Order: sequence, then structure tokens, then C-alpha cells
Amino acid sequence: MLQATTSVIEHQSVERQIAAFVAKSVVQWLYNARVVPDDLGTRETVLWVVPSQDRIIISVNPVVVRNAAPFLRASSRTEQVLSSVLQGRRVAVSSGRGFWIQVAYFTEDREELESKPLDLSRQPGPYHVPIGTFNRGALWRPLPKMVHVLIGGTSGSGKTNLLHTWIQALIRGEEARLVLYDGKGGTEFGIYAGAPRVRFVPDDGIVAALESLAIEMTQRFEALKEAGVRNVDVYNAGRGVGARMERIVLVIDELGDVLGRDGVLDRLVALLRRGRAVGIHCVLATQRPSADVVPGEIKVNCPTRIAFAVPDMASSRVILDRSGAERLPADAPGRMIFSLGAAAFIAQAFVAPEYHATAPLAFPIDDTLNDEEREYLGVAIWNCAGQWRAEEIANIIRRADAGGKRAVGANGSPRAYVPNKNRVSQVAQRLERLGYLTAILTEPGTGRRMGRKVTAKTLELLGVEPGLGGTEEQADLAGIAAA
Repeated sequence: MLQATTSVIEHQSVERQIAAFVAKSVVQWLYNARVVPDDLGTRETVLWVVPSQDRIIISVNPVVVRNAAPFLRASSRTEQVLSSVLQGRRVAVSSGRGFWIQVAYFTEDREELESKPLDLSRQPGPYHVPIGTFNRGALWRPLPKMVHVLIGGTSGSGKTNLLHTWIQALIRGEEARLVLYDGKGGTEFGIYAGAPRVRFVPDDGIVAALESLAIEMTQRFEALKEAGVRNVDVYNAGRGVGARMERIVLVIDELGDVLGRDGVLDRLVALLRRGRAVGIHCVLATQRPSADVVPGEIKVNCPTRIAFAVPDMASSRVILDRSGAERLPADAPGRMIFSLGAAAFIAQAFVAPEYHATAPLAFPIDDTLNDEEREYLGVAIWNCAGQWRAEEIANIIRRADAGGKRAVGANGSPRAYVPNKNRVSQVAQRLERLGYLTAILTEPGTGRRMGRKVTAKTLELLGVEPGLGGTEEQADLAGIAAA
């Protein structure tokens, strides 16, 4: 592919070497972006390169250009992409009397990517949210410009911290209404329940919350129709604060927990498709970026994607539609790839400051375990050596029932649930959020899923010394039928 010829005019040796690298990289990009046909071979010169004193000047042969859009209406986006391709060098694209690309010899002095505390006083506007630091400094983006956002990454990679920074910024902006669902009984977002314009949604209230948003969306479209305008920006123009449509931001911290409920997917997709026009924006996060958790109807309506560390390329493609997130360092929480349209770059999220609730919570945060959850954890410890094997746990309990024995944690009353693989898997999601189970572990190098394990918190809860579990004698002591 790179056999198409380039002409490099001699200058100084170091500059010539850099110019050769830049020429090769730009030619590759021209092919990949379909600016020039990929079957030129050596028939035509693709570009000419002139290493001047302070920059590299590239003239693309107009005869071979079949798509001039990157040099015309998309020139600023082209500059961002080429800068990334050329290791952060400064790039300027122009189309006066030809197609020109100017490239700096050396990368500029850039700010190191390191975790920094969030400074809310630097918020540029009421709807701006902090992305983090990247190679050109701090970055904030207005949420309305991002429309809807899909965020993915493994447990502990920094998703929830990022959401906290966004929520705090929007609360400080004092213009957006927030609808918050954490799926953890309020352990994450419950602290914001007393803040102005914030609605916290309990675990059993997400369907009702989506329904009320759907009703409000319909009402807002009726208001736009009556006003004879097409979107919230035109509607709000010239109106006072009290007469404007407030933008609404729906934040869901674990998408996988809610999509399995009746009616959730349809309501959520409707908000994604139509909500932008009436000022409703969705921020959806998941720690299980797979095709069954993030369906195509969700992805296609979320133009902004943020990926933290993921275990494999397939997970990266689910979030970004490209690889890359699997190479993010797992030991650097907050490191992300931010993608909006053709622009994609690596950034480091700010660290969210501690937030002090302004009013007492109107609901309890429930992190206690019921008999069913204790029973499953006991079987995992004593019969599965601390491994969470859903099908095996369900089978052990059913055999224990058949043999007249009861598992640890049961109170002796008739069981109100029927253990099976699916039910045990659903319980695992709550136990993981509460810290009693790890996230799904993967094998280093291969990315093979190895399942969850109980944590030290579980051992402490059940009074188990680390290292025990799995023998017939211990199972008998616990009153469990050995596997």
C-alpha cells in the first residue's frame, strides 16, 4: 500500500528523518481515510514533502484525491486525527490552491497524565462537565454537545468516580435537573438526594422514573409544537430563567442491572432517540461491556463514548467501536479513551472531591444481607473454595434440601425462593456492588473469564478464617451437604 511515491527535499539529517516518518504516516492515513484510492501502486506521486526551518510542509497531489472533505468542511477534525497519528505533533490543514498539511517537527511540551483533584471553580459554564487532563491540559465539555454518553470499563477502573465529578459539576452549575440511579441502594448517589434539582431513584424505582421522563418528554414536545419551534435551544432563546425548559440529565451507573426489567429498554431507547430536542440527556455506565448488556439500539444513539480499562479487544469494541481500551493500564484508575465522532484521545479523570449532603436522606441505605444471600455466600465459601459458581451453588442447595439439610445462613423457615443458576447470578450482582464478591476476574494474557470470588468482607461477615473452605468436614460443620 505504501508503494505510492513521495518526494522529500534534502535538509538537515534529523529533520529529514522526521519528515520521512511524517510522510509515511500521512500516506497511510490518506489510504485508510479513503482520501486517495488504495490501488495507486507507484503510478502516481501521492504527496510532496518540504522540510522547512520550523515545520514540515506537505502538498497532497490533487490529481489522486478522490475525497476532499477532510481538507474542506472537516479540516478541524482532520487536524485532531492527524495530530494523534503523528504522536501529538501540531498539525494545520488548508485547501487554498491545493491540499496542504503543515506539521511541527517536535511534539509540544505537554502536561503529564496524572490524577488531579477536581477544581469546580474552573467550570466554564453551567452545563460543562470535567473530562480530565489530556496531553494539552485540562478538558471540560458541555454535556448538551455530547448529547448522550456511554461509559464502560471494569470494576474499579474509574467510572463511578467520573460520574461523581459530573454530578457535582452539574449541581454547581445550578441549571440542570438530575435523575440519579446507582443500583446500589443509595451507597453511591444517595448523598446527592438533598441537593437542589436532584431526584435520587431507589433500586425499585427505575421503571417509574423512566416512565415519568417519557411523559415529560411528550409534554415538552407539545410545548415546542405550540411555540412553533424545533428544539429546546430555540424555545429558551429570549426567555427568562423561570420560563425556560431546564435540561434534564439521567445518570445510570450500571446499565446491565436495569435492562433486564420489563419496559426499560424501550423507554430508554425512546429517550435516547428523541430526548435531545427537548433537553433530555442520558449518561449510561456499565462494568460489563458486552453485546448483551449494551445492545445496538443503545450504542447507535450515544455519540459520545468513554472507555476505561477493559479485559479484551471485544469489550473495547463494544464501547468505542474500535480497539484500544484493552491496552489502558489496569493499575491507573481513571485512565480513559474519550471518543466523540472522529476525535479520540487518552485522558486521565479528575479525582472527585468529598461531597457533603446538604440534607438528611429520606430513605435508608440497605447493605444488609438477607437469608438467601447469606446462604449462597456460605455455599461458595465451604463448598466452592471461595469461588462463585452459580450453577454449582444452586445444585448444592437443591441436593441439601433433598437430603433434609439446610445451608449456612438459613433460619429454618420454609424457603421463599427456588435456587437456580439465573437467580444465583442475579444475586451476585448486588453482592458485588456491596463488596461481598469481586468483579468477574479474567485470566492475564488470554482474557478468559474466571468468575467471581468472595472477598475479605464476606469472610469477616461469616466468621471464616482466610484459607478455609471446600472440605467435606468443614461442610458438615456448617450443616451443608458436601458436593
